[in-house]
Order: sequence, then structure tokens, then C-alpha cells
Amino acid sequence: MALKIKSAVLTVAAIALLAACGGGGGPTVLGPGRVATPEPGTLQSLNADSGGDSTIAGTSLQTQPGTSITLLSAQLSAQTGNLTAFSNGATQVGDLDDSNGGWRDDNGNLLLVSDALERDGGFTYSRAFNFIAANGPSGPVILGVVTPGSSIPNTGSLSFSGQAFINGGIDGADNSIGTRGTAIVDANFSGSQNVTVTISGFDDPVPFDSITLDNFNIANGGNTFDEGTVTLFDADNNEITGMLLGTVAGNDAAGHFFGIDAVAEDSQPDEVGGMFFAEGTNGEIYGGFLAD
Repeated sequence: MALKIKSAVLTVAAIALLAACGGGGGPTVLGPGRVATPEPGTLQSLNADSGGDSTIAGTSLQTQPGTSITLLSAQLSAQTGNLTAFSNGATQVGDLDDSNGGWRDDNGNLLLVSDALERDGGFTYSRAFNFIAANGPSGPVILGVVTPGSSIPNTGSLSFSGQAFINGGIDGADNSIGTRGTAIVDANFSGSQNVTVTISGFDDPVPFDSITLDNFNIANGGNTFDEGTVTLFDADNNEITGMLLGTVAGNDAAGHFFGIDAVAEDSQPDEVGGMFFAEGTNGEIYGGFLAD
């Protein structure tokens, strides 16, 4: 659940309450074929098969033949629980049937394979996957029920906390990079909106102390942010991107706000997630993040 930043000091009890992740608040099932209309201001979870259809959005990281981030789109069918009109940015895949651990195409091929990042976090509206396709971009994916633009605040700020995964390799490093870290997402909705993602506290030794994602382009009523910049810092907060990666040829980050916070005073996003990469003449890093 997102925490709204206020000037007043929160009590210990209030902090404990806000720290609990908000649920999706699905509809009440009345009987076969009869489902109550969801309460205003609620959205169905990513695994829902009742209520209204939901708009799905996400980001996919392609590492072959070249590294790039692709924006994904689909609809979550209220009748079947399937992802319909699923587009991976290059071609429309079609309907994907929800199954144990992911979604399958009409031929039974498991295209979206559930990732441990999501299983560890217990997110309601978003999940991390590995996308496997014969044609088009393949790679890690962050996918979820996108927050409607009408539920994106136009003032104030929110802070989200969660986790990130980071992979890659840098010339001169002892080993290839493969680790987890803590992701903090700060979203400012006042004036010229901006989103900043800070990733640090890595589980394994890496040749940098933190990663910052910022300078995003905010679009779709504020629920999408893309064309971001990836910057690496050392322990003294010195920028070392060029020193580690050499001449940077590719640098991009993108993400979405997901769901609606069921326990917040005002309508606001509940979760956030996205992908990033930076590559140069001496190596590359790439990864994704999910936070609530």
C-alpha cells in the first residue's frame, strides 16, 4: 500500500495500520451467474474472474537480439479470467488462459511464467513474470491492473517500498551480476509530476551502492511513466555510470501504477512496478521492481 507523505507525525498505531498492504476489495458473489457490482473506487485483482473487465498494462525487458523495454497491454476478462487482446509490443498474441503459475496461449504454451519476485511480495494487482514467446520480445515482465487516470492524485506525494532484481555483467568485475535489492518509489503528483525509484541494499556484492531511475515522461493520466534514466552511484553518492559501463549506448526505464488503495482516505494507486536497463561498451545492468 502506498504511504501518503504528510507533515503531521503519525502515531505508532497509524504506522502499523498503513504498513499493511491494501486488498482489491472484490465483489460479493450472490450465486451462479450473479455478481454484485464492485463498490466505487475498487478494482479487481489480477487473478479476478468476476466484476468488470480490467485494463492491463506492463513492461517487458528484451535482452536479445538487443536490449529494449516494451510496453505491454491487454484486458482482463471478467467472465473467464483470461487476458484478452494481449499485445507484446510487436504482435498481438491473443487470449491467454490463466493457469497455475502463469498464463497459457490457445496451444497450451506457457507464455507468462510467474516469477519469485511476485511470490515473495504477495502483491494484489501486479505480478512479475518471465515472458516466453517464439516471436517478438521475450524476457522478464511486470504486469498488472493499471490504475485509472481518474484515481491518480493531482497533488501531494506518495512513497512505495518493495523489492527489485538486478542482473548483468561489467568488464573487470569478478562475476556476473545477479542480485536482489530494496526498491523505494517516490511519486510527486504536484505541478510537473515526477517519479523517482531508488534501489539499494543489495543481497550480494555489486560494484555500485545504489541505482536511481528518474527523469520519466508521465503519460496516460499519470499512470504510466517511461523514457526514464538509469544512474549508478557509489557509497559516497558519486555518479559512476560511465566509469562502470563505459560509453553508454542504451539507457531506459519504464513503469506503471497499479490498483487502487482500498484503505486510503483518497483515491490513489496501491502498487507500482517497472523495468530498467543501461548498457555501454564495458557492460550492462538490467532489472525490474515491484513496490506497494
